[in-house]
Amino acid sequence: MTANTEIEIKLACGAQHAKALLKHPVMAHSEGDAGHSREKLLNLYFDTDDYQLRRRKIALRLRRYGRRWLQTLKASGDRKNGVAMRQEWETPVAGPALELDKLRDTPLKEALAAIGKRERLQPIFRVEFVREAWLLKPFPRYAPDFIAEVAFDHGKIISNAKTERISEIELELKAGHVRELEYLAHVLMRDLKIKEEPRSKARRGYAMLQAA
Repeated sequence: MTANTEIEIKLACGAQHAKALLKHPVMAHSEGDAGHSREKLLNLYFDTDDYQLRRRKIALRLRRYGRRWLQTLKASGDRKNGVAMRQEWETPVAGPALELDKLRDTPLKEALAAIGKRERLQPIFRVEFVREAWLLKPFPRYAPDFIAEVAFDHGKIISNAKTERISEIELELKAGHVRELEYLAHVLMRDLKIKEEPRSKARRGYAMLQAA
């Protein structure tokens, strides 16, 4: 399986910022109805009871969207100027159960060999959220080849009996140069009066577990 490189920036926001986002000039450059979606998502994160995958800087999850399930492995990557770059491997699965053989050509193979038994993997926390996303060409004159997905996520992370709300704007590079993604983030942070969110959903979930 070939890895993709995920390049994204997260911005912390509230519901009022999401409303302001809809009115921002960059949103006028959406790819029409085909470039807009709204889905209720569920992420299930897996690890051992002593967090062996986390120790190896690996995140393993199942995501339900509609009636479909997607298995994703993310490896640790670089972070610079708010831009997170990670390798990820994604594959459809039949339902809410891991299909680890589909990830045999990934860093998970070495991790499982060190852990000893794949049966030790278990769901450790989940994220329930609604994602509204738009595919944009936000700077048609300045950067006509630049395409970004702009998503607003709002929901909650659930870990044992603890719950933490999430509300964030996620910018993901689809085509073009990373400097254009950085500029888009700068424009939105300046105009919406919001700040970068340096923590991924997985990182926030693990922090809740460690604080318990």
